[in-house]
Amino acid sequence: MIDRAISRRALLRAGTGAAATAGLGIVLPAAALAQDKIMHSNAVAPPKLKLPALATDSHMHFYHSRYPMTTNVLRPSPDATVEDYRKLQARNGTTRTVVVTPSAYGTDNSASADGMAALGADARGVAVLVPSVTDAELARLHKLGFRGIRFNLATP
Repeated sequence: MIDRAISRRALLRAGTGAAATAGLGIVLPAAALAQDKIMHSNAVAPPKLKLPALATDSHMHFYHSRYPMTTNVLRPSPDATVEDYRKLQARNGTTRTVVVTPSAYGTDNSASADGMAALGADARGVAVLVPSVTDAELARLHKLGFRGIRFNLATP
């Protein structure tokens, strides 16, 4: 008999699900396949090195279908919620976050602002602005936790 043992990590890398296991004659419960899988992350295990206290994720995005995307978006991104991100933080060991407004929303920073509000005081943001931004809008964004400006040279 041929030993067909395979680690869960190797299986996940090969492409989880029944298609990946069918040829091996292995049947795994769906819960075992998804146990360590976090939306929008390819990793399935915590980092080997423990991060220091106050470690910061310096660039991440929130997406949600309730926010309108710009018309130049070729492929809408699936929802990436605060709940998804909290799971990623717990696995990776980060406590602080820099939320960057994604190109898909143009100059609408609402998804980022709402995500930052849900994360709380340990979140800061990078906004996308129009050239005619007012001082009042800059003050409003600052109050929400934005501290940087994103220049996107790839999309108008």
